[in-house]
Amino acid sequence: MIHTEIYDVDGSILKAGGIIVNSDHQVLLYKGENTGFSFPKGHMEKGETTEENAKREVFEETGLYVEIQKELPNLEYFNTFVKKNVRVKMFLMKSIAGKLTLENDTDELVWLSYEDAIKKLDPSNRGQFLDLQKYLMKLRDEIV
Repeated sequence: MIHTEIYDVDGSILKAGGIIVNSDHQVLLYKGENTGFSFPKGHMEKGETTEENAKREVFEETGLYVEIQKELPNLEYFNTFVKKNVRVKMFLMKSIAGKLTLENDTDELVWLSYEDAIKKLDPSNRGQFLDLQKYLMKLRDEIV
């Protein structure tokens, strides 16, 4: 799918997504075909709020309907492919309905303990272009 980029006031590409935690305090990680493990997130569509965007992207990538628990710090990075800054509005979420469903056959979804999620997000793993390990470690008290 081709997206029309939505930009934040400073010119950064704006996206939204979330960290989904289940009742066992496990974190859901998503892996696309050409990426390392991450959190469900994606491009905004015209007229969407960041909350609507995050919920839609989570549903598209996981099959889960979620409820936002709270806003988390933004994930910010430089996309070397498009040579632009990206700002991802992140939310802590819990699943309220749905069944884990892959968007594409090459995707992966895994529930992991906080500690195992930290290991899976190790930036030395192939395909990890963001330091999501450090991001998740800063949020430990909010997640566990």
